[in-house]
Amino acid sequence: MASRKDSITKWTGSEDGSGAQASFTSGVVAEAKPATPVEQKKEEVKVAAPVKKAAPTQRAPVRNFKNKQWTIENYVNENIKFSGEEEVNKSFVMSFFACRDAEITVEGKVKSILLEGCKKVTLYVDSVVSEINVMNCSAIKIYAKNALRMVTVESTNELQVNLNHATKNCTVTTTCTRSVWVRYPKIGADDTDNDNVNWIRMPVAETFESKINASDVLETLAVEAIE
Repeated sequence: MASRKDSITKWTGSEDGSGAQASFTSGVVAEAKPATPVEQKKEEVKVAAPVKKAAPTQRAPVRNFKNKQWTIENYVNENIKFSGEEEVNKSFVMSFFACRDAEITVEGKVKSILLEGCKKVTLYVDSVVSEINVMNCSAIKIYAKNALRMVTVESTNELQVNLNHATKNCTVTTTCTRSVWVRYPKIGADDTDNDNVNWIRMPVAETFESKINASDVLETLAVEAIE
């Protein structure tokens, strides 16, 4: 065994006992077997499923009258009509919130009307003592028949105010608005005839220029209107 110590100490065979014993008794050093490569498992990349957005919940319509004020909310694809002394009075205030694709008709005289958060709404009104206020709306049309002193528009896109000879002196005040138009009949034209030849349609200015004049006063003038 002393004469074979070099071959024994250089044994590189398999690590099991039978291989070592065979090599020791035979005096032949077993050749090393190449190690079997270990296959590494690839990690599966899990792709998250797209999250579907829930459809917006349509709130229930509200029609409430309290303390001489009408509150109308969440009407969609509806024709809303007010008429008669119980529903229309010159001391009544009407407020419409979040109405869409609706037509509103007010027969008679009311104190004021508010439209807020409405879209694609057409308003027909006989007479308004104070004003019509339009806030945060889009695609609104207003038709005033007998009396309308003022229309106040704030943060609204696409509004058309339709006037006749009786309401032609209406004042339109705008703040942070876009695409506001006023349609009114020509002098001497028949305002019951909707032929465009009888009407003028003008945009409200959206661009302004301010300058200090010779009297040391800041003057602001409308430059242009953008459709």
